[in-house]
Amino acid sequence: ALRLMLEAWHEVIMPLVAVIGSPLVARYLPDDRFGLLLAGTTGMMKTEMLRHCMSIFGSGYLRESSIVRFGEGATVNALMKLAADSGCLPFFVDNYKPVKKDDPAKLVSLIHTILEGTEKRRLNRDAEYRETNEFSTTLLLTGEDLPAEASTLARVLPVSVEHQPVLEKVSELQSISEHLPAVGRLWCQYLSSVQLDLASWRNKRQELVMKAKESGAINPGRVGTTAATLWFIWQIALQSPLGAVLRDFNERFEA
Repeated sequence: ALRLMLEAWHEVIMPLVAVIGSPLVARYLPDDRFGLLLAGTTGMMKTEMLRHCMSIFGSGYLRESSIVRFGEGATVNALMKLAADSGCLPFFVDNYKPVKKDDPAKLVSLIHTILEGTEKRRLNRDAEYRETNEFSTTLLLTGEDLPAEASTLARVLPVSVEHQPVLEKVSELQSISEHLPAVGRLWCQYLSSVQLDLASWRNKRQELVMKAKESGAINPGRVGTTAATLWFIWQIALQSPLGAVLRDFNERFEA
């Protein structure tokens, strides 16, 4: 099932790394969490891609009723509550479209609040602090039009979906998708059995921050950190039981 997923969608590697990395980042790198923006035109099956990635943590993620869509009855406050309740698992917001003029500002606010780790503290009418949400999740979004706001794009990884999925592989995967939670079980068992050393992540971060600076990135520190975190997750995954499949796709990840 894992191999079929990687063969079905050309751009699935980064979303998959973000999904499996969510509990790892929540535990080891809580101050360096990131998001992922999956952008592309209709027909690329972006939602289906992320549903199958998410379902490694439970087949319930495959249900249509489990999909949270931006602007369809879900306020920003509701989205933030759902994100907080996701704990260390990833949180997926589907189908962002800037229909209303304040939608881009709402999306930017959502991204910044979740990735900063906690809401700003506010007082109620009795001058007492309101209860605030805390976030450990990795934020995943899909959409056709995404805000071109520099500080936001530094916090999330934009992934452009430009290849049509291989429909035969998608159909084959859908027919055995109930097996995907076994992937998450193997991964979580592995994470709970090892103590990770962050030295390689720090070295890679220093290297990639310099590369981001040389390439003219507006926020090289955050861009390089996110890239180093994705690299670190992939290296850990290669050492895990999932590596038996993932190693065949190492060149695509490096690219």
